[in-house]
Amino acid sequence: MSHLTKILERMMIRPIIWQTMVYQTKNAHENKIGRREFTHILHEKINSGELVQNGKLFPERKIAQIMRVSRPILRQAIAVLEAFGVLEIRERGGVYVQKHNLKNLPEVSLLFSDWPIDVFPQLFEMRNILEPRAARLAALRRTAGDLAKMQEAIRQMSEFGTSNLNYEGYAAWNKVFHSMLVRATQNQVFVRISECILFAYEQTVVVLGKNSFDGSQVMWPSEAVEEHNDIFCAIEMRDEDKAEENAVKHLDRANFRIKTLASKFNVRMC
Repeated sequence: MSHLTKILERMMIRPIIWQTMVYQTKNAHENKIGRREFTHILHEKINSGELVQNGKLFPERKIAQIMRVSRPILRQAIAVLEAFGVLEIRERGGVYVQKHNLKNLPEVSLLFSDWPIDVFPQLFEMRNILEPRAARLAALRRTAGDLAKMQEAIRQMSEFGTSNLNYEGYAAWNKVFHSMLVRATQNQVFVRISECILFAYEQTVVVLGKNSFDGSQVMWPSEAVEEHNDIFCAIEMRDEDKAEENAVKHLDRANFRIKTLASKFNVRMC
Protein backbone atom coordinates (compact mmCIF):
# COMPACT_ATOMS: atom_id res chain seq x y z
CA MET A 1 0.00 0.00 0.00
CA SER A 2 1.47 3.36 -1.07
CA HIS A 3 1.96 6.28 1.29
CA LEU A 4 -0.73 8.23 -0.58
CA THR A 5 -3.20 5.34 -0.29
CA LYS A 6 -2.64 5.20 3.48
CA ILE A 7 -3.35 8.92 3.68
CA LEU A 8 -6.57 8.53 1.73
CA GLU A 9 -7.65 5.57 3.84
CA ARG A 10 -7.18 7.64 7.02
CA MET A 11 -9.27 10.55 5.82
CA MET A 12 -12.28 11.23 8.00
CA ILE A 13 -14.36 12.43 5.08
CA ARG A 14 -13.21 9.93 2.45
CA PRO A 15 -16.68 9.42 0.90
CA ILE A 16 -16.90 13.15 0.23
CA ILE A 17 -13.48 13.68 -1.30
CA TRP A 18 -13.62 10.53 -3.41
CA GLN A 19 -16.93 11.48 -4.94
CA THR A 20 -16.75 13.24 -8.30
CA MET A 21 -17.47 16.85 -7.39
CA VAL A 22 -18.69 18.40 -10.60
CA TYR A 23 -19.94 15.79 -13.04
CA GLN A 24 -21.53 12.38 -12.51
CA THR A 25 -19.99 10.02 -15.05
CA LYS A 26 -21.35 7.00 -16.83
CA ASN A 27 -18.02 5.27 -17.25
CA ALA A 28 -17.57 2.45 -14.73
CA HIS A 29 -13.88 3.29 -14.30
CA GLU A 30 -14.66 6.92 -13.45
CA ASN A 31 -17.21 5.90 -10.82
CA LYS A 32 -14.48 4.17 -8.83
CA ILE A 33 -12.48 7.34 -8.23
CA GLY A 34 -13.21 10.92 -7.28
CA ARG A 35 -11.97 14.21 -8.65
CA ARG A 36 -9.13 14.50 -6.12
CA GLU A 37 -7.81 10.97 -6.65
CA PHE A 38 -7.98 11.37 -10.44
CA THR A 39 -6.05 14.66 -10.22
CA HIS A 40 -3.31 12.88 -8.26
CA ILE A 41 -3.15 10.03 -10.80
CA LEU A 42 -2.95 12.52 -13.67
CA HIS A 43 -0.14 14.36 -11.89
CA GLU A 44 1.82 11.12 -11.45
CA LYS A 45 1.47 10.25 -15.15
CA ILE A 46 2.61 13.74 -16.13
CA ASN A 47 5.68 13.45 -13.88
CA SER A 48 6.51 10.04 -15.35
CA GLY A 49 6.34 11.49 -18.87
CA GLU A 50 3.59 9.11 -20.00
CA LEU A 51 1.35 11.93 -21.22
CA VAL A 52 3.99 14.45 -22.27
CA GLN A 53 5.97 15.04 -25.46
CA ASN A 54 8.61 17.78 -25.65
CA GLY A 55 7.24 19.40 -22.52
CA LYS A 56 3.69 19.55 -23.88
CA LEU A 57 0.70 17.49 -22.74
CA PHE A 58 -0.93 15.14 -25.25
CA PRO A 59 -4.18 16.47 -26.77
CA GLU A 60 -7.14 16.40 -24.41
CA ARG A 61 -9.05 13.80 -26.46
CA LYS A 62 -6.09 11.43 -26.44
CA ILE A 63 -5.54 11.72 -22.67
CA ALA A 64 -9.26 11.13 -22.03
CA GLN A 65 -9.09 7.94 -24.11
CA ILE A 66 -5.91 6.71 -22.42
CA MET A 67 -7.21 7.34 -18.90
CA ARG A 68 -10.82 6.38 -19.64
CA VAL A 69 -12.38 9.53 -18.20
CA SER A 70 -14.77 12.14 -19.54
CA ARG A 71 -13.28 15.33 -20.92
CA PRO A 72 -15.10 17.57 -18.37
CA ILE A 73 -13.40 15.69 -15.50
CA LEU A 74 -10.06 15.88 -17.30
CA ARG A 75 -10.45 19.63 -17.85
CA GLN A 76 -11.13 20.24 -14.18
CA ALA A 77 -8.09 18.17 -13.13
CA ILE A 78 -5.95 20.19 -15.54
CA ALA A 79 -7.36 23.42 -14.03
CA VAL A 80 -6.41 22.22 -10.54
CA LEU A 81 -2.87 21.31 -11.62
CA GLU A 82 -2.54 24.68 -13.31
CA ALA A 83 -3.56 26.32 -10.03
CA PHE A 84 -0.76 24.36 -8.36
CA GLY A 85 1.73 25.68 -10.91
CA VAL A 86 2.28 22.18 -12.31
CA LEU A 87 0.86 23.06 -15.73
CA GLU A 88 0.67 26.16 -17.90
CA ILE A 89 -2.23 26.59 -20.32
CA ARG A 90 -1.22 28.70 -23.30
CA GLU A 91 -3.98 30.22 -25.38
CA ARG A 92 -4.12 28.40 -28.72
CA GLY A 93 -0.84 26.76 -27.79
CA GLY A 94 -1.80 23.76 -25.68
CA VAL A 95 -0.91 22.72 -22.14
CA TYR A 96 2.74 22.68 -21.02
CA VAL A 97 4.50 21.27 -17.96
CA GLN A 98 6.03 23.94 -15.76
CA LYS A 99 9.73 23.31 -15.08
CA HIS A 100 9.66 24.65 -11.52
CA ASN A 101 6.76 22.59 -10.10
CA LEU A 102 7.11 20.70 -6.81
CA LYS A 103 6.45 17.04 -7.59
CA ASN A 104 5.01 16.17 -4.21
CA LEU A 105 2.75 19.19 -3.82
CA PRO A 106 -0.62 17.45 -4.39
CA GLU A 107 0.36 14.86 -1.75
CA VAL A 108 1.24 17.68 0.65
CA SER A 109 -2.23 19.14 0.13
CA LEU A 110 -3.74 15.77 1.00
CA LEU A 111 -1.87 15.81 4.29
CA PHE A 112 -3.40 19.19 5.05
CA SER A 113 -6.86 17.87 4.17
CA ASP A 114 -6.54 15.16 6.83
CA TRP A 115 -7.27 17.74 9.56
CA PRO A 116 -10.42 17.37 11.68
CA ILE A 117 -13.31 19.78 11.22
CA ASP A 118 -12.44 21.52 14.52
CA VAL A 119 -9.50 23.31 12.88
CA PHE A 120 -11.77 24.91 10.28
CA PRO A 121 -11.95 28.25 12.16
CA GLN A 122 -8.16 28.48 11.94
CA LEU A 123 -8.27 27.83 8.18
CA PHE A 124 -10.77 30.65 7.79
CA GLU A 125 -8.61 32.92 9.93
CA MET A 126 -5.69 32.30 7.56
CA ARG A 127 -7.91 33.16 4.60
CA ASN A 128 -8.78 36.47 6.29
CA ILE A 129 -5.07 37.24 6.63
CA LEU A 130 -3.98 36.23 3.13
CA GLU A 131 -6.75 36.80 0.61
CA PRO A 132 -7.36 40.57 0.85
CA ARG A 133 -3.66 41.13 0.22
CA ALA A 134 -3.75 38.61 -2.62
CA ALA A 135 -6.64 40.50 -4.24
CA ARG A 136 -4.65 43.73 -4.00
CA LEU A 137 -1.58 42.19 -5.63
CA ALA A 138 -3.72 40.48 -8.28
CA ALA A 139 -5.16 43.88 -9.31
CA LEU A 140 -1.63 45.12 -9.93
CA ARG A 141 -0.18 42.04 -11.63
CA ARG A 142 -2.98 40.10 -13.32
CA THR A 143 -2.79 39.14 -16.97
CA ALA A 144 -5.55 38.75 -19.53
CA GLY A 145 -5.21 35.00 -19.09
CA ASP A 146 -5.74 35.29 -15.32
CA LEU A 147 -8.91 37.31 -15.91
CA ALA A 148 -10.28 34.75 -18.36
CA LYS A 149 -9.77 31.90 -15.89
CA MET A 150 -11.35 33.79 -12.99
CA GLN A 151 -14.31 34.73 -15.17
CA GLU A 152 -14.81 31.12 -16.24
CA ALA A 153 -14.74 30.00 -12.59
CA ILE A 154 -17.45 32.55 -11.75
CA ARG A 155 -19.54 31.32 -14.68
CA GLN A 156 -19.25 27.73 -13.48
CA MET A 157 -20.06 28.74 -9.89
CA SER A 158 -23.19 30.47 -11.13
CA GLU A 159 -24.23 27.41 -13.12
CA PHE A 160 -23.73 24.98 -10.25
CA GLY A 161 -24.95 27.32 -7.51
CA THR A 162 -28.09 28.89 -8.91
CA SER A 163 -29.70 26.19 -11.06
CA ASN A 164 -30.45 22.81 -9.44
CA LEU A 165 -27.82 23.40 -6.76
CA ASN A 166 -24.83 21.05 -6.98
CA TYR A 167 -22.99 21.99 -3.81
CA GLU A 168 -19.83 19.98 -4.54
CA GLY A 169 -19.51 21.42 -8.03
CA TYR A 170 -20.09 24.91 -6.70
CA ALA A 171 -17.44 24.45 -3.96
CA ALA A 172 -14.93 23.06 -6.47
CA TRP A 173 -15.23 26.06 -8.78
CA ASN A 174 -15.20 28.43 -5.82
CA LYS A 175 -11.79 27.00 -4.98
CA VAL A 176 -10.64 27.37 -8.59
CA PHE A 177 -11.59 31.08 -8.53
CA HIS A 178 -9.60 31.75 -5.37
CA SER A 179 -6.68 29.68 -6.65
CA MET A 180 -6.58 31.70 -9.86
CA LEU A 181 -6.81 34.93 -7.90
CA VAL A 182 -3.74 33.96 -5.88
CA ARG A 183 -1.91 32.84 -9.03
CA ALA A 184 -2.52 36.30 -10.46
CA THR A 185 -0.21 37.68 -7.74
CA GLN A 186 2.66 36.01 -9.68
CA ASN A 187 4.13 34.93 -6.33
CA GLN A 188 4.87 31.19 -6.33
CA VAL A 189 5.38 30.98 -2.55
CA PHE A 190 2.02 32.67 -2.01
CA VAL A 191 0.45 30.20 -4.43
CA ARG A 192 1.78 27.13 -2.62
CA ILE A 193 0.80 28.30 0.86
CA SER A 194 -2.68 29.27 -0.30
CA GLU A 195 -3.29 26.01 -2.18
CA CYS A 196 -2.82 23.91 0.95
CA ILE A 197 -5.27 26.13 2.84
CA LEU A 198 -7.82 26.19 0.01
CA PHE A 199 -7.79 22.42 -0.47
CA ALA A 200 -8.51 21.79 3.19
CA TYR A 201 -11.06 24.62 3.27
CA GLU A 202 -12.90 23.29 0.21
CA GLN A 203 -13.29 19.82 1.70
CA THR A 204 -14.62 21.12 5.00
CA VAL A 205 -17.09 23.45 3.29
CA VAL A 206 -18.42 20.51 1.27
CA VAL A 207 -18.97 18.52 4.45
CA LEU A 208 -20.76 21.44 6.13
CA GLY A 209 -22.82 22.25 3.05
CA LYS A 210 -23.94 18.73 2.27
CA ASN A 211 -25.01 18.09 5.84
CA SER A 212 -26.37 21.50 6.88
CA PHE A 213 -27.55 23.37 3.78
CA ASP A 214 -31.32 23.76 3.60
CA GLY A 215 -33.99 25.84 1.89
CA SER A 216 -33.48 28.83 4.17
CA GLN A 217 -30.08 29.43 2.57
CA VAL A 218 -31.19 29.09 -1.04
CA MET A 219 -29.98 32.60 -1.97
CA TRP A 220 -26.47 32.15 -0.56
CA PRO A 221 -24.78 30.77 -3.69
CA SER A 222 -26.09 33.61 -5.89
CA GLU A 223 -25.01 36.17 -3.26
CA ALA A 224 -21.53 34.64 -3.18
CA VAL A 225 -21.31 34.66 -6.99
CA GLU A 226 -22.10 38.39 -6.95
CA GLU A 227 -19.39 38.96 -4.32
CA HIS A 228 -16.84 37.07 -6.43
CA ASN A 229 -17.85 39.12 -9.46
CA ASP A 230 -17.27 42.35 -7.49
CA ILE A 231 -13.74 41.17 -6.64
CA PHE A 232 -13.16 40.22 -10.27
CA CYS A 233 -14.35 43.59 -11.61
CA ALA A 234 -12.00 45.48 -9.28
CA ILE A 235 -9.07 43.29 -10.34
CA GLU A 236 -10.00 43.76 -14.00
CA MET A 237 -10.00 47.55 -13.50
CA ARG A 238 -6.64 47.34 -11.69
CA ASP A 239 -8.22 49.05 -8.67
CA GLU A 240 -6.16 47.52 -5.86
CA ASP A 241 -7.97 49.38 -3.06
CA LYS A 242 -11.38 48.23 -4.27
CA ALA A 243 -10.15 44.69 -4.87
CA GLU A 244 -8.90 44.45 -1.29
CA GLU A 245 -12.08 46.06 0.05
CA ASN A 246 -14.34 43.69 -1.90
CA ALA A 247 -12.30 40.69 -0.74
CA VAL A 248 -12.78 41.76 2.89
CA LYS A 249 -16.53 42.20 2.32
CA HIS A 250 -16.77 38.75 0.73
CA LEU A 251 -14.89 37.11 3.60
CA ASP A 252 -17.12 38.86 6.16
CA ARG A 253 -20.23 37.54 4.42
CA ALA A 254 -18.67 34.10 3.96
CA ASN A 255 -17.84 34.05 7.65
CA PHE A 256 -21.51 34.66 8.49
CA ARG A 257 -22.65 31.90 6.13
CA ILE A 258 -20.11 29.42 7.44
CA LYS A 259 -20.95 30.25 11.07
CA THR A 260 -24.56 29.38 10.35
CA LEU A 261 -23.63 26.00 8.87
CA ALA A 262 -20.94 25.27 11.47
CA SER A 263 -23.32 25.90 14.37
CA LYS A 264 -25.07 22.65 13.50
CA PHE A 265 -21.79 20.84 14.13
CA ASN A 266 -21.09 22.78 17.33
CA VAL A 267 -17.96 24.21 15.71
CA ARG A 268 -17.11 27.67 17.04
CA MET A 269 -15.82 30.09 14.40
CA CYS A 270 -13.24 32.81 15.12
